[in-house]
Amino acid sequence: MPDIYLDYNATTPIDPRVADAMMPSIRTSFGNPSSVSFKGLEANAKLADLDGVAASAGAACHSDRIDVSPVLRAMNVPIEHAMGTIRLSVGRYTTTDEIDSAVEQIGAVVGALAGV
Repeated sequence: MPDIYLDYNATTPIDPRVADAMMPSIRTSFGNPSSVSFKGLEANAKLADLDGVAASAGAACHSDRIDVSPVLRAMNVPIEHAMGTIRLSVGRYTTTDEIDSAVEQIGAVVGALAGV
């Protein structure tokens, strides 16, 4: 499996006071774009093989070009990870089965592209 880069903004520990304040909302609804990067793999190659998964390459402002988005550059994401970044979205009506399916599909596609 290739290296996975998670930016610090996505993996920063949450202050317990913030978590407590957000918990009622988290329990009733959710929705958050998230991104994950796969070193040495091109994001567009991964997206073509995902069925029913809300995903795009790079940041939202990067949808019409195949190069590193300004957002990923500003975050100092290394180029070998940035080109392999996919942005995933979930919404209020996303089910856990759909999330499980997305995880399974992404794992299979990344594994196939990495030759695992």
